[in-house]
Amino acid sequence: MEKGCPSQETKARLFIEARKYADILAIFNRMDQEGYLAMLQPVIENILRRESEYTIQELRKYQHSCSPAEQFDTIDHFVNNSQIFKKNLVLITNLISIFFFCYTYD
Repeated sequence: MEKGCPSQETKARLFIEARKYADILAIFNRMDQEGYLAMLQPVIENILRRESEYTIQELRKYQHSCSPAEQFDTIDHFVNNSQIFKKNLVLITNLISIFFFCYTYD
């Protein structure tokens, strides 16, 4: 085998992982046709808007508590906090779906 080339086993595992994501468009389209996206969009927008407002409020408080000599990049902190929140929201959504899936088919 050439150096740096993935083995057949590795390629097979990669294809298995990639296949997990192949159905996203079909699922997305089905969710749209059944009206679920229209129901989810305002909920998610509201969650993200409220979290953004809260983050800005807290960052402003912190910025005002800093001395003028301290460097505080509000935008950078906002972007970082927002990314962390979005990742946590995905985890929370996964936990909720696991919970409902387990109890729906119990």
